[in-house]
Amino acid sequence: MLGSSQAVQVGDRRFRPLPEVPGEVASILATLPGSHDLVDGDFNQVELERALQLTNYSILHFATHGQFSPDPQENFLVTGQGEKLTFSQLEGFIRHGARGNQQVDLVMLTACETAAGDDRATLGLAGLAIRAGARRAVASLWQVGDQVTAEIARDFYAFLSQGDSSPAQALQRAQIEVIKTQQGRAIPGKWAALVLVGNWL
Repeated sequence: MLGSSQAVQVGDRRFRPLPEVPGEVASILATLPGSHDLVDGDFNQVELERALQLTNYSILHFATHGQFSPDPQENFLVTGQGEKLTFSQLEGFIRHGARGNQQVDLVMLTACETAAGDDRATLGLAGLAIRAGARRAVASLWQVGDQVTAEIARDFYAFLSQGDSSPAQALQRAQIEVIKTQQGRAIPGKWAALVLVGNWL
């Protein structure tokens, strides 16, 4: 579980804080015993690579800012130290996490527009995760609030861990829970951004 909750500067762009990230990560850790987290200052490229060298992880969860652009160098996730985690680096980390023929089961990217793409990179970072060998990815099609994505992520993993829902069903159930809590304010723009790409079963 990797996340950045603090405001960070990346080049000439400043990314706002994501105050719900620590709670999102904590709830997932409680749901998935044996998970490992790197948050804020601990979430950097060196520590991520080290963690993947030590353990095979079936799930990689990124709760941070992200950006998609037609310029390959401007497609990235943001680490807790303000580093750019580019497409090619992310692809390498996913392949590294799948060493020994153990496939990464799920990459979840609760960051802005990580499922958006163009004619050169279909489905953005989500498509890249699949191309790198992950069985499935969950990512966002447009900018979303971190409170809603934190709620969906928490419920998604809770439903998934119960064993009676496929990943697609778990995501659907998590989105329905958000709709219920919004009490009449559940416009699709708030809950429908996260999509599942790859193997739905």
